[in-house]
Amino acid sequence: MIDLDAQAESYEQLPYESNPFFESHPGRLATIAYLSGLDPVPIDHCRVLELGCAAGGNLLPAAEALPGSDFVGVDLAPNQIAEGMAIIDALGLKNIRLQAMSLTDITADFGSFDYIIAHGLYSWVPPDVQRRILEICNAHLSPNGVAYVSYNTNPGWRLRGVMRDLLQYGQSELPPQTGLRSRLASGRNFAEMILSAAGDEPTGYRRVLGGEVDMVLKAPDSYIAHEHLEPWHEPIYFREFAARIEERGLAYLGDARSGGGVFRVESRLRQQRPELGANLIHLEQCIDFALGRQFRRSLIVHQDRKIQRPLDAKRLMHCHFTATVFPTAPVDLRPEAQVTFQAHDGGTFATNDVGLKAAIVEIAGAFPQAIGFDQVWKRVRHAMNARIDDLAARLHLAQLLLDMFMADSVEPHLTSPVFVKQIGPKPMATPLARWQAANGRVIHNRRHRGVRSPDAFECSVLALLDGTRDTAALKSITGATDHAIRECLKKLAMNAVLIG
Repeated sequence: MIDLDAQAESYEQLPYESNPFFESHPGRLATIAYLSGLDPVPIDHCRVLELGCAAGGNLLPAAEALPGSDFVGVDLAPNQIAEGMAIIDALGLKNIRLQAMSLTDITADFGSFDYIIAHGLYSWVPPDVQRRILEICNAHLSPNGVAYVSYNTNPGWRLRGVMRDLLQYGQSELPPQTGLRSRLASGRNFAEMILSAAGDEPTGYRRVLGGEVDMVLKAPDSYIAHEHLEPWHEPIYFREFAARIEERGLAYLGDARSGGGVFRVESRLRQQRPELGANLIHLEQCIDFALGRQFRRSLIVHQDRKIQRPLDAKRLMHCHFTATVFPTAPVDLRPEAQVTFQAHDGGTFATNDVGLKAAIVEIAGAFPQAIGFDQVWKRVRHAMNARIDDLAARLHLAQLLLDMFMADSVEPHLTSPVFVKQIGPKPMATPLARWQAANGRVIHNRRHRGVRSPDAFECSVLALLDGTRDTAALKSITGATDHAIRECLKKLAMNAVLIG
């Protein structure tokens, strides 16, 4: 039996970092549901429940951006709930509340929710709580609702499980009253010792061990402590998760994020064994075996929903798009010219398809804002010298964009996030970003992501952007040059934190 009070105490000692996860945003869930032939509740007037919300870092940016929707978060750690409520009160938000409680105590009076989120929770709680998570998804999910549940998966986690065993063994002889940070330090020291003893043997195990130890030494304390040192952890095979949700009257919709590797493996499997497409669960499990997938972000709905598979490319014609890949050089649109595009994570892909090159250039050029299908089509049509605006040609573009989405190269949006790229005469940043900048916190933007490495000057300017100051006033307060202020504002606009 897992002591839930002890588990709550571990989060009191070392709170989990509370940040947004863009894959869990209601807009992402709604878009995938829509592309699957469903009719999701519009996110500007929906209800959202997050189980294991920590300090509300995943709910707060969405609640601020969607004032017409209602957000509820529950978490076992009172200190994290108190921290989140202090931010909510400081911002004066009325559409979000956080409660310190066990999710086993959620009752019918919570009502129904259009989107339910359980990120980083399912694999780290005992079986009775896991069952309760799925019961909540069944009992409290609205008829057209979508639930997001992330969890660690085998076979990939069998390799990472060696590191969990190693870290736990490395601090196993410490006194029971040893604090979590001391246990973490002891485990890390032990891992370094083991890696040093392993030497430079050119074996597969040594390569895996080296990569895992490097991750343990570099990752945040809170991640390693709650990923590897919590008393309960259960990675499962996808097929097992699929069976569990089926028992609870739920069905697998898809994953909130797959990636290029998944897309390529699935394509190969379908070519080798076309009959795999008739059994989605079997196909997905085969993909995990091929990739060694360690983590999933699965979306689930009620079993009576009629899901369209594969995703409906025609519905992409009603979406907007942002790019996750960008050209590395000026793009040559001639058919014989191959162009390389690069992702933020360093990955690349190359193509000589004129329509695809033109589509990426148009979408990437609008970044960070989303651009509508019709505008992308105009660029593609011009690049291909197409004189006929027929449905077949538009569908071909939609299929290209669907393939790009499945390969994690573009993101479709049923509802575009609201922010500005053009800087107004008196710039205004989101209240949340201003508060975070003024209080030395990680800054969260309107794309539901953390802003990458803002420096002290950028934070000082950001904290001042309440819509009452022009460039001259910002120069006067900060003592910076006109050029420095303008460059800072351009960077903040590209980071999607300006709303005026």
